[in-house]
Amino acid sequence: MKKIIMIILSFIIMNEIFAGIKDETNTFDFKAIRRIDRSIEKIESSKKIKIYINIFDGEESFHPEDPQRTVIFDIQKINKDEISVELKFSEDLNLENKSVELSAILDNYKKELYEGKYEEYIVGVLDSIDKVLASEEAEEKEIEAEENIEK
Repeated sequence: MKKIIMIILSFIIMNEIFAGIKDETNTFDFKAIRRIDRSIEKIESSKKIKIYINIFDGEESFHPEDPQRTVIFDIQKINKDEISVELKFSEDLNLENKSVELSAILDNYKKELYEGKYEEYIVGVLDSIDKVLASEEAEEKEIEAEENIEK
């Protein structure tokens, strides 16, 4: 019985450690984390990428061990009135040409962020990122098809 309990506890702990969201500010309850995780899992499985969402107090940063096909979304609560948001993509996602579009995504959801509706903010940004990634994949396939025709 003791082994079963230890296995279950280990599973729960490992699931929390490797989940896509790291909330050091305890902003979210369990249900909100699950809803955000579902959005993360949907994108990760369809786009074959890894998404990290980090919510920190103060100025910190996060760097994954293997930053390939990775999206990092940091929300830093600098102080009571100041919030910093940073959206980073690994180079292999080739999103340099989408920087204006990605900035617009963050701006479009700014109202939710400053109203403290963090769950809505994160899910909205993730849904928009999913669309940007889909359009980038379509553009890559189109370029690849044109190259094959030229050969």
